[in-house]
Amino acid sequence: MPPPMTFEQAMALMEKRNEATFAQIEKDKKLHAEHMQKFEEKMQKFEEKMENLSRRFGDLGNRLGDIIEYLVTTNLKEKFDKYGFCFRSTGLKIEIYDGRKTITDIDVLLYDGDCIMAVEVKTRPTCSSLNFLLHFRKNRFRYNFTVIFHFSAHNWQT
Repeated sequence: MPPPMTFEQAMALMEKRNEATFAQIEKDKKLHAEHMQKFEEKMQKFEEKMENLSRRFGDLGNRLGDIIEYLVTTNLKEKFDKYGFCFRSTGLKIEIYDGRKTITDIDVLLYDGDCIMAVEVKTRPTCSSLNFLLHFRKNRFRYNFTVIFHFSAHNWQT
């Protein structure tokens, strides 16, 4: 059995252990700071990838809308002729200006001399988009006859 420690020996031993503990704490702080730096860099890269992915999905959605619009507007005049409408002229992507800026656009504008039909193609119409169209046309045209057709892809083919 070792002899008992003196007070000075016990204090020296505690001081030595404290130094080792504080050194380990400083080492852990540095390691933690390095890990946090790497984590922040990885999070930054992840956020950039997510923004890129979000942008790409948005582009894909726009392209899908363009494809649907093309499928619906192809030979639209002839399709309406089958239903008894005899339009003489067709305009695609008509932009409406208020003198300074574009207010809205019309996907297809059909004209027969007496009647104009504006066709708006929506892959998923919402109440707000329909309300905007109705409000826009109500405030811009002298005669407002609005007919909304909803054709799904399977019953609108020729």
